[in-house]
Amino acid sequence: WTATVVTGNSLDTGPTISFGIGDTKYVFNVGENASRALINKSANWTNIRAFFLTQTTIGRGGGLSGLLRRPDRLSAAVDVVGPPGLAHYMASMRFHLHGDSTRVNVIEASFDPEPEPYPTLVFQDTNLSVYSVAITPGDHAGNSPNAGESEASSALSPSQAQEWRTNMIDLMFPAEQRQQSSLGHSFYQQLPALHSKHASGLRPAVAYVAISSPMRDECDGQKADPPSAPSNWRKSGNNVNGGSVKATRVVRPDDNCRATPVNPTVVVILDVPSPSYIPSLINSFTRSPLYSKIWSRTPEYTVSSVFHLCGEGVLEDERYIEFMNGFPADTHHVISSSEYERDAVTFATAALHQLRLNQFLDPDIFPAPHFSLAPEKELANISGLPATSVLMESGLHIGVLPATPLSLPDEQLDQFHPAMPTVRIPAFAELVSWRIAKVKDAVSKEESRLQTGRQSQFHSEEVLERYKRLDSVTVIPLGTAAYEPTAFLPSTLVCIPGYGSILLDAGEGTMGQLVRQFGVTGVWNVLRDLKCIFVSNAGAAYSHGVAAVLAKRQQLDPPATKPIYLVGDPLLHISIRDVHQIENLGLDDPSGNGTIPVISNALHFSDSDFLNLRCRDYKTVYSSWAARVPLCEALGLLSFQTVHLPPQHNCYGVVLRHKDGWSVVYALHTPTIHNLAVVGRNATLLIYGATVDDIEQGTTPNTPITEAVDLGEKMKAKYVLLTHFAATTVESQLVIPVGKSKPTVCFAFDHAKLRIGDMWKMNLYHPVIRQIYKHDVYSSARARET
Repeated sequence: WTATVVTGNSLDTGPTISFGIGDTKYVFNVGENASRALINKSANWTNIRAFFLTQTTIGRGGGLSGLLRRPDRLSAAVDVVGPPGLAHYMASMRFHLHGDSTRVNVIEASFDPEPEPYPTLVFQDTNLSVYSVAITPGDHAGNSPNAGESEASSALSPSQAQEWRTNMIDLMFPAEQRQQSSLGHSFYQQLPALHSKHASGLRPAVAYVAISSPMRDECDGQKADPPSAPSNWRKSGNNVNGGSVKATRVVRPDDNCRATPVNPTVVVILDVPSPSYIPSLINSFTRSPLYSKIWSRTPEYTVSSVFHLCGEGVLEDERYIEFMNGFPADTHHVISSSEYERDAVTFATAALHQLRLNQFLDPDIFPAPHFSLAPEKELANISGLPATSVLMESGLHIGVLPATPLSLPDEQLDQFHPAMPTVRIPAFAELVSWRIAKVKDAVSKEESRLQTGRQSQFHSEEVLERYKRLDSVTVIPLGTAAYEPTAFLPSTLVCIPGYGSILLDAGEGTMGQLVRQFGVTGVWNVLRDLKCIFVSNAGAAYSHGVAAVLAKRQQLDPPATKPIYLVGDPLLHISIRDVHQIENLGLDDPSGNGTIPVISNALHFSDSDFLNLRCRDYKTVYSSWAARVPLCEALGLLSFQTVHLPPQHNCYGVVLRHKDGWSVVYALHTPTIHNLAVVGRNATLLIYGATVDDIEQGTTPNTPITEAVDLGEKMKAKYVLLTHFAATTVESQLVIPVGKSKPTVCFAFDHAKLRIGDMWKMNLYHPVIRQIYKHDVYSSARARET
């Protein structure tokens, strides 16, 4: 039995802990980006038997759907355990999460503000027994945010509502393949409202006590070989497994095993969001006969380790320090607290690539990711902590059974943090130095030529100022698959000087990518200035990060003074309203500055399509129509038009036309480009996304690259920015048509900061970037962790 920290508590990940017993894995908490980290750490992270969430929040379960979509990583049957509301949270994923090769069983831990003296068993197999501990805040009055109830669900009792949610989960993971048409009308309705006694900021948490299954003592070889026993009796395993072997006499299990008793081994996972939860935690461990035997200086169990997930102010609380010291002296205490942990970059290899481009090529276009190795507070300043206390770090490993010393991650494998603030790789620099010098010289000459041309072209200050505003519009691809096959999912931020920004799609991890791009302080300004999120597709790859961004925006202090518009398919809005019942996403904000839902069809370029809405919520339909004007005013736009992208039914592109004269078109790969070319005519920039699947299915000469160039040419776009490509694809398909009538084509890179006025540079940088990745001296590290 081993315990491994998959991810620590950083700005782009939450604490995730994995148990490994034999070839079976058990995962505690799966925040955003945890699935990527878990899969990339090792190819051996397979056969996951159960997930345990300590809170039903995005921070603790935002990456759950990502792993549940990977049947190759799961057991045939998977249990998902968590606090009340877990079934609701799982059912909210029904439009993008489904599978027929894995049986998923959702278990909500029983919850009672007054703990029962007997523990609640929530999971058991041949390896582990896991008990839950309900932890509640001292003041648990109030109600969770309620997004409203549909007519069908308003009259349901709590048990009927729970049955509805369970039925939805059964439809998501059917025992046999099911046709889409057989899902039924209720599948597309909003889930019944939760009837929670807890305010969203004071929700209940669940701690877990994992106890090893009873084990037999070690076999004594001398006692195990009676003279008259059959020679092959050991191979059968009958005696060791509890059976008997008959020879001249009967050989019983007790005859060949050592008499030393073996105490069950225990690992405890605690989640204490604030000091108000401490009395409930202590009360649970005091009243329960089982837990009191574990929380003891002379326990009847071997307590290997306790993982402490501590909110602000918990770790300094004298009551909590006393509670920690109640466990045996040799227990490992692994502490996760944002106040005391360093904020290291989680995906160091991807960050190292970004750093190389920053140092060697262009620091403006390729900014270095934000991080901090200096914690806000020092753990050493807290007196009275157990001597065995350590901070949680990604890669930390504990041998639980048999017990082995705690081991920290190998710093030699981290090439990013030691490389800051300056990269020093002489061999690497010499390899491409001649290309770098050549391209920098070409960029410098082109900048001088353009500057001279502008001075002769613009005769008035007003026209020149308008052109400068166009050049300053910045496109930041937060997530792509360009060149390096990273798992940063699609998300593109377009920043409009003087007006704010719009986010085009938001895959899982978008919030963390924003923090890495702008830093802890800067990201609050970005959230305050974010006026719109446009979601092209209700699929998880494009929409699963929306809730995390909206939830973070609700934490602005002072609150936002302007609303944010969420534009997407009706299914997206149903899902967001479902999640809003668990975590405040700003819907129905009485101030009017929260989240305003807008249905994509209501902004369609053809008003006739407005009548073809797949939505029965007519209030949302007409409020979406009415939102056209304030949405455009918020971003300084003349128009905000959506375009349906066949063959997918719920996929849309968008055309943004600004009053300064520029326009941006954003669309995923589509074989039908006529409407998009007409509506986006004379676009300044076309951002065109094609997935790896699109490229693999493409046939020459109609690859997605040539299709994108053809689309840009037909709409007379000035620039085409290609995104969603993988490294192997770019190497094999890198044939960009060039001609006088062709647009300037460039590739997007994760976290690149591209001013429209600098798009032309990417064509010159491209050969150097390809050379850097092709001759990566750390290719072996990249293969282990992207």
